[in-house]
Amino acid sequence: MEFFHILALLLRRLMTAIVVCIFIGFFFTTFFVIGLQAQPQAAPVLVLRANLHDTYILNSFIEILEDKTAKLTLNDVRSDHFAQNFKVFAGKSDPNFGHTTSAFWVRFTLQQPMDTGLANSSTSSIDQRIWFLEVSYPQIDNIQVFTPLYTPNGEVSYSMQQSGDRFPFSNRNVSYRMPTFHLPPLTTAPTLMYLRFESQGSLTFPLTLRNERGLSRHISGEQFVLGMFYGILAIMIGYNLFVFISLRDRSYLYYCLYIAVYGMFLFIWNGLAFQYLWADSPNWHNTSIVVFMGASGLSVFLFSQEYLQTRINTPKMHFFMNAMMLYFLVGIGLAFILKYDTAIKIMYGAPIFTMPIIISVAVICLRQGYRPARYFLIAWVLLLTTITMAALRNLNLMPSGPLTIYGLQIGSALEIFLLSLGLADRINTIKNEKKLVQEDLLKTSQALIETLQRSEQELEQKVQERTHELSEANEEISRQLEIQSEQSREIELANTALQEKNILIEQARETSQQLLRNILPESTALRLMAGEQLIADRFDSVSVMFADLVGFTALSGTTAPEELVGLLDTIFSMFDAITEEFGLEKIKTIGDCYMVVGGLPEPLPNHAERVTRAGIAMQEALERFCKDVSLNVRMRVGIHTGSVVAGVIGKKKFAYDLWGDTVNTASRMETQGVAGKVHISDEIHRTLLNREGNNRENRENRENSAPFPYASSALHFEERGNIEIKGKGTMRTWFVSVISQSA
Repeated sequence: MEFFHILALLLRRLMTAIVVCIFIGFFFTTFFVIGLQAQPQAAPVLVLRANLHDTYILNSFIEILEDKTAKLTLNDVRSDHFAQNFKVFAGKSDPNFGHTTSAFWVRFTLQQPMDTGLANSSTSSIDQRIWFLEVSYPQIDNIQVFTPLYTPNGEVSYSMQQSGDRFPFSNRNVSYRMPTFHLPPLTTAPTLMYLRFESQGSLTFPLTLRNERGLSRHISGEQFVLGMFYGILAIMIGYNLFVFISLRDRSYLYYCLYIAVYGMFLFIWNGLAFQYLWADSPNWHNTSIVVFMGASGLSVFLFSQEYLQTRINTPKMHFFMNAMMLYFLVGIGLAFILKYDTAIKIMYGAPIFTMPIIISVAVICLRQGYRPARYFLIAWVLLLTTITMAALRNLNLMPSGPLTIYGLQIGSALEIFLLSLGLADRINTIKNEKKLVQEDLLKTSQALIETLQRSEQELEQKVQERTHELSEANEEISRQLEIQSEQSREIELANTALQEKNILIEQARETSQQLLRNILPESTALRLMAGEQLIADRFDSVSVMFADLVGFTALSGTTAPEELVGLLDTIFSMFDAITEEFGLEKIKTIGDCYMVVGGLPEPLPNHAERVTRAGIAMQEALERFCKDVSLNVRMRVGIHTGSVVAGVIGKKKFAYDLWGDTVNTASRMETQGVAGKVHISDEIHRTLLNREGNNRENRENRENSAPFPYASSALHFEERGNIEIKGKGTMRTWFVSVISQSA
């Protein structure tokens, strides 16, 4: 057992060292490699010498331009303004920009040397002057390759090839899992090529140039390795499924499920599923990545729980693993609802925790003496090691080779093989444990029989004693039940009275909240009820209107108080209805003056127009009312727009008010106005004039805001000229009215 403790300690230290290496490599490449990308000189020209090399890695020959708007065209990036913004990529690892909304343009220059006779070589029927551009990452959404075409008069145009996993696989001119482009024949003159990359997922674009011989050799070797890997998976599924049918052990069933789901995820991630299974379903291809990534994590935890018997050996970790499985299930469901970039980011978080949790549980089980955890722990550490080697190769901290290029497949194959051995060892362990348990049960049964015989004699004597005690206890219980019944009736009466009081309190609370909503704007009242103590906000763009009744003060001296107040209530109630109809906010009334604002507390894109038309509507409503009741009262209206400060003042009697130069100017517009007209500042006039002159913007504003009456009627402006405004000096003002109204 001490050996296993030492092994667990060594494995834990190995995991720590691997994680530290990954982080060191990440920061090294981030701060030292990527930092060398911006260089003043241009990237070198790649001279294609097929007699020496059939494959070229383009990292050292490319220049990159980030298009943060993702709207630049080829003509844009070829212009002098953007051409000088391309930066040489000097990174040792492949270009990798993670999840980004930017598009990236890449350019590089190729040159075909003088013909060396390779096309006519008798040793090969392959024309080595034909080149293919491979993007060695199958998950990119949109790739565009622009190749120059030269006319006899020297003019240049560009042809475009397009690929990526957002387009049907049948559109590709090279039937290969990696997006690969057939380049047109190159000339001995330098040829400048452009590429554009855009993706919702991780944006990394390793670029490799191969001729026909290099591409054929690369695909053949890759198919051999991948074929062996998926063949091993198929064999292991068939073998362990047969064992499950024979033994009926659920561990083998979960093991087969894990291999099948994880193998399918790798098949999708490698681009093989898009090539062979759903070539014409790019949307499902992107969704399937998230679905099978989550299904792989789900099957891993199901198998681990059954294999390690976590319900018995580590109950707390078993519960935590159930929570992680719920996370995977939710992630799978979100894959069909959310966009791909959001769903994959949610699912990315799970693998970060999966492997540490699995290995930690295995270490705990091993330290508790659970023998099958040995194979399980070694298998997962091997998988972690090979994944780390592949990651270090991507960071260019390890050389490329079969072990680093195909590290994920090799580690997965070793893991699956060791887990299969572990299952067999687990069966043997269970058999031995059952044998020992049966022997212990036999001994225990004999001891129990003897103990039961002695207990029967003692029990018979105790039953007689207990019977007498129970009889006395039952009498006491009956008395206590009568007392409790009386107490229950008293409690019920008290609860009824308490409920009635609670109902009265709730009604009073609702009444006070409704009064608060009537006094303050809805959102401000909610903030106050939520406990916010000091409410003060600045609004950069609002429109303020003051409307003052002319002649009402003189009327108050000759009219009875009840009639005067009723008359004012009727007029202001009409104004309240108009204010609500136009989506504005009434601030207060000061005597016979009415104050309205548009654009707060919720922004309005066309508040100036709404306030102006509301003022016109109020003038018309007052004129009709006065005519009906034979009342000689008119009204001055003044409007100005600008910024204000708004807030709630008072502790017992709340008031919502506005402050600022905009409020003062609107008041001056009213006092300097003319009865029966709407007097506006030059700022309001310019705002309304821009609205009238920009029909497209007007339509967009109308679509994005609530409708209001007479929005289609034209406005008529009458220049009043420059007038002297107290505190403001000379101001240019206008009168505004409605020309006509559509039905």
